[in-house]
Amino acid sequence: PQGRRERLLLPCRHFPDVAANLRRIPGAITDLIDSYALLWTARRMLRRDALVLPPNSETDPRSLRAEIVA
Repeated sequence: PQGRRERLLLPCRHFPDVAANLRRIPGAITDLIDSYALLWTARRMLRRDALVLPPNSETDPRSLRAEIVA
């Protein structure tokens, strides 16, 4: 429960419409929170402010970078 509460509060810091959308579509809380996390990451990538882990990522056999972007 504490982790869920924290997860609900995080997107509220960056998106003022989170609470209204969560009330409007209560059955999709997890999906909405995930969507806001992706939107937040995309914004950070556009600003070139995103954190990439590891800094020098390798590629997998399909030439995809093995990294996490946050």
